[in-house]
Amino acid sequence: MRLFYHLRRNALAFASMTLVIIACLMPSASADQKTPDSQSPVEITTNDLAVPKLTGDMIRQYLLQNPEVIIEALEILDSRRNAEQQASRSNLIESEDSVLMRSDNHAIIGNPEGTVTLIEFFDYNCGFCRQAMPHIDELIKNDGDLRVILKEFPVLGQGSQEAARVALAVLKTAPEKYHALHRALLSVNGQVNEAVALSIAARLEINVEEIKKALEDPAINDGIQEVYDIATELGLTGTPTFVIGKEILPGAVGVESLRQKIAALRKCGETICS
Repeated sequence: MRLFYHLRRNALAFASMTLVIIACLMPSASADQKTPDSQSPVEITTNDLAVPKLTGDMIRQYLLQNPEVIIEALEILDSRRNAEQQASRSNLIESEDSVLMRSDNHAIIGNPEGTVTLIEFFDYNCGFCRQAMPHIDELIKNDGDLRVILKEFPVLGQGSQEAARVALAVLKTAPEKYHALHRALLSVNGQVNEAVALSIAARLEINVEEIKKALEDPAINDGIQEVYDIATELGLTGTPTFVIGKEILPGAVGVESLRQKIAALRKCGETICS
């Protein structure tokens, strides 16, 4: 479907460019051009080139006779775009100074100075994220050199966005309480939203009035948008998604798989040792 969408959208443009190139490469003699003497030097000027005027019928006829040209051009275009996107993803993942690694809009748990970093994109209403929480707890407990970055990525509706906003407000106003709130929200049996998140915050003795005041700050929405932008650049569409080394792992991959990736990254600098 994507190919045919591009085909319909760009066919005339590609055909026009192709015909112009063909026309320029295949000049025809003008009406008053004389055949030069075989012994005389030939001088050709732009006035000697008769470039045909392109019409809709000509373009249509060319497309009907040579559709493979358009398919080939679109495939090359897609290939180039994919290569550019992959390069952009690699730069984002590999740079320690990128917003993926360093931001005021995410929490860090485990060892902040750990030599291995595991990043989780999550949604508080995501069932698989709830299943993954004890796996993250186990990894942190048994690995003192692991840094875990938590990215608020609310993709499951308004309630998820509200809960993520409350969590970011807590990160701004009471960062030492964030992890406790995070774990409590992922432990809810049912849907979470702003009311649920504020109720849990009150139970954890976090100042709710300060949270409400922080929620009025546009920086909260900006923080969530930042994660959306990162996810778009990385091609992420769901939660949970983990990033470790250069690898992106979608879904609840399990604690053993994560442990193996971490060990491989330490051993050989890649999540899969060759």
